[in-house]
Amino acid sequence: MLNIFQNLKCNIIFSIFYLLSLFSLLALQFTIPVDGQIYNADGRDYIVDLNGDGDFLNIQEAINQSKSGDNIIVNEGIYHTNIIISKRIQLIGRGSDKTIIISEKIAPCIEILSDSCTVRGFRIEHSNPIKGEVEYYSGIVINSNYNIIEDCELNNNNFGIAILSGKENIIRNNICMNQKQHGISIRQAANDNEVLNCIAKYNTIGIGISGTNNIAYNSSCIENEKGIFINNDKNIVRNCKIKSNNEYGLSIYEASDNIIENNEINSNGRYDIFLDRGAHNNKLRNNTGDVKDVYYEEIGYVIAFITLILAIFCFPIVIIIFVIIVIIMFFKKRKNK
Repeated sequence: MLNIFQNLKCNIIFSIFYLLSLFSLLALQFTIPVDGQIYNADGRDYIVDLNGDGDFLNIQEAINQSKSGDNIIVNEGIYHTNIIISKRIQLIGRGSDKTIIISEKIAPCIEILSDSCTVRGFRIEHSNPIKGEVEYYSGIVINSNYNIIEDCELNNNNFGIAILSGKENIIRNNICMNQKQHGISIRQAANDNEVLNCIAKYNTIGIGISGTNNIAYNSSCIENEKGIFINNDKNIVRNCKIKSNNEYGLSIYEASDNIIENNEINSNGRYDIFLDRGAHNNKLRNNTGDVKDVYYEEIGYVIAFITLILAIFCFPIVIIIFVIIVIIMFFKKRKNK
């Protein structure tokens, strides 16, 4: 009888452990990692529609009422608003040609404060400051990690997309045109981010990278004032088209250990690749285009300057020595006579 009770007790404990494990697995199946991001597959869908054919008329109201893991789908229309995302959601438009967000005040059109959010399928316009180069006044501002911005078009903002801080954000399949400053800006506190398959055109700077360990891959910077500007270490620019920019294609300033490889860099105004002051130990491999290296040019200037100084100070000495030699030879000749 005692053995039966012990066996029954063991079976009950095993069954409880099995059920707990099963519930854990069932819970995990609703959490799907994609490219380092985590989405809750059983999140609720909210519809935003200007004509009242949805759950909300206003995008921010839908965000406020949602919970982490929910999906907010924004139907086509022109939305005059500014949005703050402070919980893990997916904000999905019907396409950049159909769902348009226009900033109605001096602030970012969309500011992302929470991790693991997705913004997809919008055209975003007219997020401008009163004056100045201020990244905060951007179409999309990111101050968090593991977010995805994809399939968006950004027009006529101060900055298009600005990652002010955060890591492992993915910016892909976006078009950034006619920004007053950068099409895409990765600031100093933003590291390990990716820019993939994006187009930056008609901006002051196509892509600006000030953080470290970021990568721009398979993207195009065309007809900007400046193509790509890097001023920090250990970034990668690979398989990009950087063409027809007014001043330079790609510039590195006071930065080292960056990798620039397999890029098509040509037909730019002054320089294709411009290694500015303090640009050392950067690896340039398999790129088209000419390289202007200020470091070696400055060394040449220093050598030329030293040579000039030596010539100025040594020239009188040379003349004196020459005169002395002539005088010695003259008197020696007269003595021989």
